Amino acid sequence: MPFAPRPVPLPALAAVPPVAWRAAEDRRREFSVRAFSKFYPLVAGAGLMAATLAALAGQPLSPLTPPQERATFQLADPNLTVEVVASEPDIVAPVAIAWDADGKLYVVEMTDYPSGPVSGRVKLLEDRNGDGRYEKVTVFADQLPFPTGVMPWRGGVLVTAAPDIWFLKDNDGDGVADEKRKVLSGFTEGNQQLRVNGLYWGVDNWIYGANGRSDGEIRWADDGREAGSIRRRDFRFRPDTRAFEAIAGNSQFGLAHDDWGNRFPVFNNVPVRQVVMEELYVNRAPNLPWPDTVPNIAPPGDNARVYPLRQCLQLRAGAKPHHPPPARPGRPAVCFPPFSRRDQS
Repeated sequence: MPFAPRPVPLPALAAVPPVAWRAAEDRRREFSVRAFSKFYPLVAGAGLMAATLAALAGQPLSPLTPPQERATFQLADPNLTVEVVASEPDIVAPVAIAWDADGKLYVVEMTDYPSGPVSGRVKLLEDRNGDGRYEKVTVFADQLPFPTGVMPWRGGVLVTAAPDIWFLKDNDGDGVADEKRKVLSGFTEGNQQLRVNGLYWGVDNWIYGANGRSDGEIRWADDGREAGSIRRRDFRFRPDTRAFEAIAGNSQFGLAHDDWGNRFPVFNNVPVRQVVMEELYVNRAPNLPWPDTVPNIAPPGDNARVYPLRQCLQLRAGAKPHHPPPARPGRPAVCFPPFSRRDQS
C-alpha cells in the first residue's frame, strides 16, 4: 500500500545525508513523499529507504489502510465506484490480473523488479464466502523471471515471463501449479518494463499478445521449431494447433481490444493507437507505399499532456530527485488502457 503523503518542512531536508535535496526558493512550499510504487523504486536497501522516509517526515511512517487509500481516489465519472477486493500483504507488486471461469483471481507479482534476483510469482486468490473479498491466497507458482501477464487456458494459466510463455496448471487441487511447461520461447529479455505481455483470448479463438517492444525470434519450446519473428510487431498463436502469426501493433504494455476484435496498442508516451489494417493485407502489395496502419488516434492537437492531481517527489533508479517534477509534453507511463463499453449517448 502506498505511503501516506506527509508534508515536510524544508529545513528537515538538509539534515538527511547522504541524499542531497535542493531547497525550494519558496519556504512555504511543501513536498509530499508519495507512493514508492514498484516502477519507481529507490535504489537503496529497504531499511535505508524506510529510515530516510522516517527522517524526512520527522516521525515513523505507516502505510494507509485499504479504506484510507480508497478514500483518496478521485473519479471523473460519478457512476464509477471503487471497491477493495485484495490488498497488501496478500498481494505485493501486482502487474497483471485475470479471472478464470470459476471466478478465481490470478495475480502476477513482479517482486524481482528492477534488478532481481529472480522472485516473480503468480498468486491464486479465492473468495470462499461470496462477500466480494478474496480471503484465501495461495502462491500458485514462483521463481518466474520478471513475469508480466497471465491468461486462463485449459484449466490452468498461460504466463508471460521472457524469454518464455509458460503453461501452469494445478492438477491435484491444492492451489499450487504442479504442471509447468514452456509453450513458446525466444522473446527478448530487454528492459524489464519492455517484455512480452498482455495475453488475451480473441473472438476468433486465437490467443493475442503484446510484443513489449523488445521483439524476439520465437520458437515452439518443446521441439525448438521456428514459430516466427515478432520484430516491431505483436503476435497471436494457438497452442493446440501450433499456429503462430506476427501481426500489426508492437504494443508496449497491454493490448486493449473491443468486442469486435479491434485492437488498440499503446506506447508509454502514446496513450492510444488502433490497428486499422492487418499486415496480411498490406503484404499482398509490397511495392505499394502504405500509410501508417497503426496510427495514433488521439484527437488532433492532443499532445497527451498529463495533469496530475498533485505534484509529487519524482524518484527513479539512479536519478536525482526533482520537486516539482520537470514538465513533460507526453505521458510518462501509459499502460493497458481499458476499453469502455459504456453507452456514451
